[in-house]
Amino acid sequence: LKSPAHKVRTLSRVLCLRLFYGFTTYQLQWPSCCCILFRDACCRRTPHNAISVDIPLSIDALSWETLEELCGTNYSSYEPALEFYGPMQFLEIPDVVIAYYRFGNASTELPPIVLVVGFSGTMKDWPITILSDLAEDREVIIFDNRGQGSSRDTSPDMPLSILSMANDTKNFVEALDLARPPHLFGWSMGGMITLKAAAMFADSFDRFAVFSGGPGSLRSQLPSLEILEKFLLDDTMTEVYRLGTLFPLNTTSGVEAACKYAEEMQYTPADTIRKLATRRQLEALIEYYFSDTTLDALASTQQHILVVGGLWDPVVPAINQKLVGQVLPSAWMAIFEDGAHGAFMQHWDTVRELLKVFLHREESELLRG
Repeated sequence: LKSPAHKVRTLSRVLCLRLFYGFTTYQLQWPSCCCILFRDACCRRTPHNAISVDIPLSIDALSWETLEELCGTNYSSYEPALEFYGPMQFLEIPDVVIAYYRFGNASTELPPIVLVVGFSGTMKDWPITILSDLAEDREVIIFDNRGQGSSRDTSPDMPLSILSMANDTKNFVEALDLARPPHLFGWSMGGMITLKAAAMFADSFDRFAVFSGGPGSLRSQLPSLEILEKFLLDDTMTEVYRLGTLFPLNTTSGVEAACKYAEEMQYTPADTIRKLATRRQLEALIEYYFSDTTLDALASTQQHILVVGGLWDPVVPAINQKLVGQVLPSAWMAIFEDGAHGAFMQHWDTVRELLKVFLHREESELLRG
């Protein structure tokens, strides 16, 4: 770990920048912004055996400025695969109108999979190849979180939190009136929502998979200072920069995975990122990193949770996945040494086989691992 003095200096620099540019972009509450900046330097309780690493190569130091320089093409000639998703559907639940797609093999009796997307994202962020693999033997349901993408927040004055989004997910699943409880998968903030659902609403779901998510709490590790500064300053990330958070671009395999993901996103129809919803999600994340309720509740849960992460993740560092594994009575975990925030995509072939075992094993076998 870097010294506390170094953290204070760096976080102070971020705060000064935030003050210089003003709080009008996200209109963050003053206490929240101050707390998130000084929390890591002064308050975080780090387990003595925790993983802690720095990003192997500063994203800003990468030599590529455009997608074409990185991948040899900008993939501009691809047509979105609109027919893959089928018609967009809408379902009204308390305080939200959820936009979703439902597709896949409905002829089997296997539990459906519901996927929860991450911070500022929409359901179109899921790669179609992964959705197609999951939909081979069961139904798959993807949706936009409250107020984001095509979902509509009908109570915008209500506070937004990871708990309220987990409650939205529970209400949505129950309103679908599925034949049996579904599996719940989440990526990034969606992984945090999934963990909260596992801790608070376990009876509404079957098994859980968390991709690069974390349990919050003062015991967790914040995003890298570079990423945190961009979040707080609303500093728009270039496409290459964003790919650098998902995949380690200082490795050949990382570049290959990044370009594959960039290509796949060209098949995905464009969706609307709503700044108001993004701001509210950021405030929800700030609150989440100050609460131990999820971590404490997970310690007593009997739910089966698979946790996947990347050792070089600058957004949700791998220590956070390890922390989940330390408190769960029955945890499955895969941390990829050459993975970042999109480790599950980079190593999808391995993760897919792991999911097959995890989802099909009997309860007694899962407990043995």
